[in-house]
Amino acid sequence: MVDTVRSIHFRAASTVDPAWSPKLFHGPYDLKALSNSLMLDGASLPPGLSFDDHLLILFDQLSTINTLLCSLGPLTSSASSIRQMAASRTAKVAEVSKPSTSAPSNRDYNNIRNKLVQALCIWEDSFRASGQCNQTGTQTDFHAIFTLLYFAKLLLEAGPGIYIIPSLAGYVSEPLESLPPTVPRPYAPHAIGFRISDKVVQYAVGILESAERRQSLLTTSGGISRSAELAPVWYPIALLYGALAIWSRREYDREGGPHSNILIPADRLLQSFHVALKMVESTWDCAGHMASIIEQLMD
Repeated sequence: MVDTVRSIHFRAASTVDPAWSPKLFHGPYDLKALSNSLMLDGASLPPGLSFDDHLLILFDQLSTINTLLCSLGPLTSSASSIRQMAASRTAKVAEVSKPSTSAPSNRDYNNIRNKLVQALCIWEDSFRASGQCNQTGTQTDFHAIFTLLYFAKLLLEAGPGIYIIPSLAGYVSEPLESLPPTVPRPYAPHAIGFRISDKVVQYAVGILESAERRQSLLTTSGGISRSAELAPVWYPIALLYGALAIWSRREYDREGGPHSNILIPADRLLQSFHVALKMVESTWDCAGHMASIIEQLMD
């Protein structure tokens, strides 16, 4: 889990060698085999899976999503176009080379992406059907795992361009060949051809709402929240990308783009993401820096 979150944070493929753990057993199930069948064949999950089983399978799917974005993602025509547009913003020559396209890369990327979309739908149906979301004492875990699910859906729906947003917002810098460091920050993603769809906005709101519901359940009758102590490892990165997706769409809307069908104002959503990140700062130091970046974008 930690390696997957770390890899997404640094926008790199997993560094854990699969040969070290070719199988993942939990109880009677080979969860790695179940996860592979879920993604490759669209196979249903067995009804007896526990909460932990579902969580581990979801993390395996998230790791595959990250690998797709980091490996085939940069080879797609859309990613190439974004790099070219970013380069053109600082190019000293009048003409910038046209983006290269690769039909096989686009086709392979879309085929795997479609399988992952289906896998997440099957996983969600299995988790809801398990009835664990209705069990007393597991509501907080239920909302925590749905924060992770919406995060996985957001990355998959947004595509490889999503990994440039932290850099454009001023959170981290990209390698020179990926995004010219001379591009000023913050820099609206739509200006280099990356736009956030309504569906991505919906998943971003899902991340926030799930986190807020969990936080509400963890609040004692005296009003003291325990959410900071118990925040899962994926909370900071999920909240960061959710907030940056909202910021990206807000900037596009301000430039005359089609307004999102989300009724909550973008500025209010950014404020809520900022609060949610501050709530987990005591557990995850990185959340404090993430919150400061979101605060700077709240103009």
